[in-house]
Amino acid sequence: MSWETFQHWHLHDHGALEVTDQMTGARFEWHGRRQHVQLGSGQPFSIWRIAPLGGLPADRPDEADSDSDGAHHADAGNPTQTEGAI
Repeated sequence: MSWETFQHWHLHDHGALEVTDQMTGARFEWHGRRQHVQLGSGQPFSIWRIAPLGGLPADRPDEADSDSDGAHHADAGNPTQTEGAI
């Protein structure tokens, strides 16, 4: 995962991540920004929900995007769950 994602989530390089395999429902922890994943012919792809252990941090008002006219975005309050590449 990108350094920017870890920084936004207030995690250090070896921080714990809560991972849910969206295909099987299995839950596990990853530690750190870099992971090694091996795919096989029986499951040639995976989809994960990845978040900091304990949940995503709340956005602070000074970090939120703001429009000059004060309009709210339609997706406000729905942070991206998985940013960056693995």
